[in-house]
Amino acid sequence: MARRQRFGRLVLLDETEASGLGQEYRAARLGPSGLDRIVTVLKLNPEISAHPDAHPRLLEQARFVSHLQSANLLRVLGIGKVEESYYLSYEHLEGRSVRAILDRCRQDGFPFAVEHALQVASRTAAALEYIHGHKDASGKGLFHGLLSPSMILISYEGEVKVKGLGSWAGLCGTSLVASADRRYLAPEQAAGGPGDARSDAFALGAILFEALTGQAPDASDLVGRLRSVRLATPTGGDEVLPRPLAEILRRSVASDPAGRYPEIHEMRRAIDTVLFSGDFAPTTFNLAFFMHTLFREDIERGARQLEEDRQADYQEFLAETAPPPAPTGVPDLTVPIAVQPTAPLPAATEPLEPPSAPPARAPRRSGGDASSPGIRASARDGGARTATRAAAAGLTLHRAPSRLGRSRGVALLAGVLGALASGGAAGYLVYLRSPAASSTPVTTISAQAAALARVRELEARIADLEREKAEAEARAAEQARQTVEVQAVARGRPVDPTDLQRAQEEARRRARVEQLRRQDEELRRLAEEKQAQERRLVEEKRAEEERLGPEQRAVETGKPAPSPFDTGPGTNAPPGPAASPVEPGSILAPASATTATPVPPATAPTSEAPPTTVPAVVPGSLVAPEDPDLTPPVLVFQPRLDFPSIAFLRRAEGTVLVRALVDETGRVSEVRVVRPSVQRLGFDEEAVAHARKRRYRPATKNSVPVKTWVTIEVRFVVPK
Repeated sequence: MARRQRFGRLVLLDETEASGLGQEYRAARLGPSGLDRIVTVLKLNPEISAHPDAHPRLLEQARFVSHLQSANLLRVLGIGKVEESYYLSYEHLEGRSVRAILDRCRQDGFPFAVEHALQVASRTAAALEYIHGHKDASGKGLFHGLLSPSMILISYEGEVKVKGLGSWAGLCGTSLVASADRRYLAPEQAAGGPGDARSDAFALGAILFEALTGQAPDASDLVGRLRSVRLATPTGGDEVLPRPLAEILRRSVASDPAGRYPEIHEMRRAIDTVLFSGDFAPTTFNLAFFMHTLFREDIERGARQLEEDRQADYQEFLAETAPPPAPTGVPDLTVPIAVQPTAPLPAATEPLEPPSAPPARAPRRSGGDASSPGIRASARDGGARTATRAAAAGLTLHRAPSRLGRSRGVALLAGVLGALASGGAAGYLVYLRSPAASSTPVTTISAQAAALARVRELEARIADLEREKAEAEARAAEQARQTVEVQAVARGRPVDPTDLQRAQEEARRRARVEQLRRQDEELRRLAEEKQAQERRLVEEKRAEEERLGPEQRAVETGKPAPSPFDTGPGTNAPPGPAASPVEPGSILAPASATTATPVPPATAPTSEAPPTTVPAVVPGSLVAPEDPDLTPPVLVFQPRLDFPSIAFLRRAEGTVLVRALVDETGRVSEVRVVRPSVQRLGFDEEAVAHARKRRYRPATKNSVPVKTWVTIEVRFVVPK
């Protein structure tokens, strides 16, 4: 396909992947003046587009599921038709499908750790759990029905998202389901039945079976195959399938639906029990590190191409794509997913934004009232913020006899830089973001310098590791050559080139495996040192502030000494957006768990003489919480609170007091831990991450939006 091909109000840029539904493209969605956003476009197969029943049902289902909003679901942005082709557009995610990942692992002989397979299965189960908590348009329980490795995406940053919801409802009863997807259908679906939520458990179990064993499912009895399948290790050997994993697979891929997990959250809980047993390090950082290692060249090339696409000039396509009249024969399905009453109806070829309000949910099976304003804490994906540890080979799968893989050093550096930049993905945080320059503590600059020095140290160490690996492989190959030559001379025969090549490849492979083992140990040590360094930086910063005292800090900053606590603006949240939707089965903390606790303001120091004139308030200036002219910020959005996985497994509870700097836009730009939890089980990090995601109506002084500090008490309570 030629780059930059016009497709209605879209410009198809590159073909990214193919599935049983059709071809996928990275595309530019155009607005009135140029690029609106980069999206992913699924161009349905001609057979589906031409089917009189399939494409209307599929598009109608896509319209319905576009209302669902979950962190583990790929969001549908629009539906439509261009000429004879129907399409769906999704949010663009820089990553690959599990199908592409498994294929690349087999091709490169690169290890896919068991912890990655379990982590992906756990997050996929979380997405299915959210789906199963809703009903379709007819009032029946919603389920995916066509889950396959092509329907699960992993971003280069370690996110896991499910797509294709509604595909089974559109294709059920037709012969349009691709053979590659039929392998993951439950027996009752393959026999022509509609299936139910338990069919999703079978499909997820079949995908996990392939990820763990490297063997694709087929028409045979998967439960029977569990007796003989084995795991592959990085050294090319086999290991017996551990009993806990075999039990999860046995219950999920049973031929009889009654023998499977009755609820998907039970399957997720079983997976998480193994995943968080202490034998694995299921972090988003490790999964991102794996993706950067496996697709390093693709990521670098794709990043350059994506930047070019965002900076490109699309004026030539704007002139060609003035909104045409709706094509004849387009059913009512292609009208916008959400139409504002006062807005004109877009053309059928224009991508359409769905509304943000989700439909009514089915009754929850566990957890609590979905409308509760309290903070929900989930142990399902809390492990993504546990202590950073470099990806270890662990129990791995489908190692081909080909070369072991590609360079890991650049990938690790990309992961470390991403962790430092985004914060929270790797566990312990270094708070580098600062407010206005006039109020930046001196210790923040030292923290930045320390973090940058740490990155440079990692760069140097990674280069050393890569050099050591190359040298070890070269030495091993040379020793193998000498051995083969000596043996040939002893036998009085010339050196066989085939034997020489085979011996050198085997020597390189063994050297590479040994170097990977040493690298894993070194990377684990570096990660532990990084965690300790970050903790020291935070503690030193806190100790420095306590040593200065409020009066001295006021002299240094030229501002009145702020009280260590605000008067609790977080408690006066008006009726408005509730906490973000949470999947069934999550843990519900009390409604007052994370509301700000009112604390009497400290008395402002009287040593400073009040100014004789009232200066004009500058937007974005820092104002002390006790300023009598300050209207404190008001909490308008309170995110879900993730429960640290290790704390949840130990049934531990904790309380953390943090101070958050709310800027003039209502966002939290800096968070400081005032009183850490007694138990160091990840509570402090989760509390900081939660506070950063809060949104406020900004504070004002004389009607001018300003910055100010608020205090938030975050309680982690295990439900009884």
